[in-house]
Amino acid sequence: WQDMPNGSKPATWRPNGEHDYSENSLDPLFAKIFEDELLNCVDTLYNHPCIAVWVPFNEAWGQYNSVEVVSWLEHYDKSRLVWLSGGNDFGVGAAIDRHVYPEPRMPPLDDKRVSVLGEFGGLGHALEQHAWAVQSNSPVDSGAEEEASSEDDAYATFVEWGYGECPNLDSLAQDYLAMLDKLHQLATSGLSAAVYTQFSDVERESNGLVTYDRKFIKIEVNLMKRAHRRLLSRASTIFSRSHMDLLALSEEARPGVKKSSSSQDIKAVNVTMKRSSTTNYLSCPVSS
Repeated sequence: WQDMPNGSKPATWRPNGEHDYSENSLDPLFAKIFEDELLNCVDTLYNHPCIAVWVPFNEAWGQYNSVEVVSWLEHYDKSRLVWLSGGNDFGVGAAIDRHVYPEPRMPPLDDKRVSVLGEFGGLGHALEQHAWAVQSNSPVDSGAEEEASSEDDAYATFVEWGYGECPNLDSLAQDYLAMLDKLHQLATSGLSAAVYTQFSDVERESNGLVTYDRKFIKIEVNLMKRAHRRLLSRASTIFSRSHMDLLALSEEARPGVKKSSSSQDIKAVNVTMKRSSTTNYLSCPVSS
């Protein structure tokens, strides 16, 4: 899910969606800069297979003209999904996406879009010998030293910060596994995807599964493997049932269509998909 960097101020938002359908007013200068950079970002990264979703606005940063921007992206790159991640929902895009910490909770269900949990977790446990503060010993020039120290004071607690604090590694593992079990429950209620925060510690946060220097994994690897496989096997069962239900509904809605697909039918579908993927992108302005 590729976010678009944004230098403007965030719109007011809350994880529960109480500010949905609200956004910043249009600033023509900012809009021109943002739209040019968005276009360049999509053009530059168009052939990266790891990108499945474009996210023009993450957690309402610089969010404006949401419907128009999402619509433009959907037309410009028809090979990928588009939606607003966190922030304020506008009923557009392929998903309704909520960011909730620390415990995963069910986003609203939508009859036209999937429901995803774009961020959750953030279980924090600091290992000081592997933290950013230990790695960053670069000298500071005397002119900027006072300003830098005041900024450091403001963020000092973030060195040991996470959305949920764990007193030790055993507690971290226990809470993480409990969250995976909760995800299974949410999947049976309609949750389509979830993203845990986060893979590694960063400069001011210690809520990663791996330390900042990448030298220590906080939860035993084989334990995580088993837990992830269990969750994915459960999810595949849910998906198989959902797929069969959707297939049945589709066949019921189209009388006269045969209920089983032969290998020739499947090959024909694959050929059609390959041909359609060569369609040129459309070019249209985001805002007038």
